[in-house]
Amino acid sequence: LLDYKTGNTVQQHLLKRHLDFKRLNGPKASLNSPQIALSFEFNNVYTGGKREAHPSRATKLPPLSFPLIQTDRGGQITYHGPGQLVCYFIWDLFNWSNLSSRCFVSMLENSLVTSVESTGLQGVCKTKDTGVWVQKGLGFEKICSLGLNIKRNITSHGISMNVSPQLKYLNNPELVICGLEGKSQTSLEHCG
Repeated sequence: LLDYKTGNTVQQHLLKRHLDFKRLNGPKASLNSPQIALSFEFNNVYTGGKREAHPSRATKLPPLSFPLIQTDRGGQITYHGPGQLVCYFIWDLFNWSNLSSRCFVSMLENSLVTSVESTGLQGVCKTKDTGVWVQKGLGFEKICSLGLNIKRNITSHGISMNVSPQLKYLNNPELVICGLEGKSQTSLEHCG
């Protein structure tokens, strides 16, 4: 288990090196830069995305059991903690034949669907809401989330997969996780 601030510091250091390399050597030089994937399992923390950053929004949050750390990724508030796999990608999309951000998100979602299905879970899909979902009755529960930042075509932050986290923190009734009112989250362990 790792403290979120430590993991984010590692990510930001590597991202800065990529951005500096690209700034100093030009966009085509990034073809020689490594594509980095970092995987983490964090101590309990809530993180806020760019849409959570507005000061009036932060004052409306209830008291939280864990720290809330503001990040530069997209999206809103989410939870990270034990039992959740988090992967961050520091990739220059230029290296992937100028892969668009929309296609990158779709590629990540498709990879997550394949990964979750490989565990034998049925009813795994994408919906109009970003992330990967599992069918439950007539509805869906979220099992994987995405939150990215793309700067000068270089990605940071990434995905989380709920393997065996304490779902009470992802389904805290006082919070709207990922800005999805009335939606709940599940895990591989809970569905298995």
